[in-house]
Amino acid sequence: MNDATRTDVVERLGPLRRYARSLARDDAKAEDLVQDTLVRADKRRSSFRSGGNLRDWLLSILHNTFIDHRRRCDHSLCAEGGAGIHQAMARRPSQRPSLQEVTRSRVS
Repeated sequence: MNDATRTDVVERLGPLRRYARSLARDDAKAEDLVQDTLVRADKRRSSFRSGGNLRDWLLSILHNTFIDHRRRCDHSLCAEGGAGIHQAMARRPSQRPSLQEVTRSRVS
């Protein structure tokens, strides 16, 4: 990535942050999402076509990064205040969360 491209990326931080906030609905998570996006973009910079739309490329990386985080989160039941699936299954059956509790934690 040359200096001009780096400057272009810095100019795109505003739209990236806004989109990340709209997805994550939390400023700290949004900042983490933007940082993860920039790391991925740097690693995959060879996939950016010269003359392509940098903003769209970065926003698609951000979107895919968000989806990846959600998939990982859903897999481990990491909703706010929720226990990981392995911790939940290690409990005795009477102490395991009910299906309704799990559904409620994922919806909120």
